[in-house]
Order: sequence, then C-alpha cells, then structure tokens
Amino acid sequence: MSMTKIDLSTYSFDAMVFDVDGTLVRSAPTHFKAFSLALEDQNAAMSEVWYQQRLGLSRIELLTAFNEAYGGSIDIARAVTDSETYYLSHIHEVTEIATVASIVRREASNYPLSVASSGQRRSVLAALGGVGLLPFFEYVLTADDVSNCKPDPEIYITAAARFGLPASRCLVFEDSDEGVMAATAAGSPVVDVRAHS
Repeated sequence: MSMTKIDLSTYSFDAMVFDVDGTLVRSAPTHFKAFSLALEDQNAAMSEVWYQQRLGLSRIELLTAFNEAYGGSIDIARAVTDSETYYLSHIHEVTEIATVASIVRREASNYPLSVASSGQRRSVLAALGGVGLLPFFEYVLTADDVSNCKPDPEIYITAAARFGLPASRCLVFEDSDEGVMAATAAGSPVVDVRAHS
C-alpha cells in the first residue's frame, strides 16, 4: 500500500501519539496468520474477511467476539497466549508503513512522541523494535496499561497525561474506526492514515 504525504501544517499540537498496527507497521497479515494457527490448534477457523472487519480490537476482544459468534467452544486464554506466541515467531514478516514511520523519524527531535496501542506489550515492542522505531518514543502504552481498550478514550487520555498535556494538544495517528473514535472522544485531533492510502 503506497500512501500520499501527510500534511501536518493544518494541525495545532504539542506532542504526537501513534497507534501501531496498521498505522506504523503493516502487521495485519502476520496477526491473521497467528490467529489462524492458534485457532487451528483448537479445531476452529477464522475467515480473513471477519478478521479484517475487526482490526481495531485488542487480541482478547477479538477472540472473545469470535468465540461468541462461533459457538463459544474455544479456550480464549489459550488462544490469546498461543496467537501472541505465533505472532512473535513471525515478527520478521512485519514491515513499517513508510509514510507514517518517516514522520516519526523526522519529528522525534521536534516533538515528544508516544505510542498508544490496543496490542499486547510484548507484541508492540517486538514490532517497533523489528522496524527500528522503538527508540523514538518516550512512552509506549498498550492494552496492558489501561483498563479499557479503544474505542474507549482511556489510552489517549493517559498518553496525554504522561506528557503533562491535555489530550487536545496531542496529535493522534490512527487507522481504525475504534482508534479514531477513542482519540476523538479524548478530544485529540486525529490523522486518519486511511485517508492517505
């Protein structure tokens, strides 16, 4: 997916907060493979279309929704653990999304940057480390750091508080409906990167 340049001049902000999966890194195919392998171990199968429609959900939320939709027969805790293990074993397949990653590299010396992801900490750190983006962020917030995942605004309110700023001064980069809803509810200006693809 090639993306057009993102013009930041129309936004007023003092810090930047980035989602990870689908925003900074192209990881959906690897996540889908990991979910498929984990569910296959329990004699279940997830369609790619079903998965693509729920890209903004956390791992636990996604597998819980799958379980509810398809009969409630999987061990969710096991599927969460197994899918994360499979994902980490294929982390070399995850690539950066250059247009957004270039903003991180260019602006890290001009603004404080953080991550706010619905992913689990180990997976998020592995993905960012794998593409060389991890050192640019002052904070990395994940699903492990909040009580409520996107579309709840908690993670964006927390990210802003870490900078000592109101959320309205933190420019958010997102790629999912849930993420845009969360950032908007927090009061943050949002760049929906899907508009630039």
